[in-house]
Amino acid sequence: TENQSRVESCTDFGHRFFLGLTIAETVRMNPKITTTMPAISEI
Repeated sequence: TENQSRVESCTDFGHRFFLGLTIAETVRMNPKITTTMPAISEI
C-alpha cells in the first residue's frame, strides 16, 4: 500500500541518517580516516 511504502522510505532515511551520524562521530574521533576513506564525503 502507499502508506507502507512511505513507512519503508522513512525507515531507510532513518538508517542513512544514523549511519551518517556514526561516520561523522568516527571521523571526529579519528581524523586519519578522512584520508584513508575519501568516499565518506560522498555519502
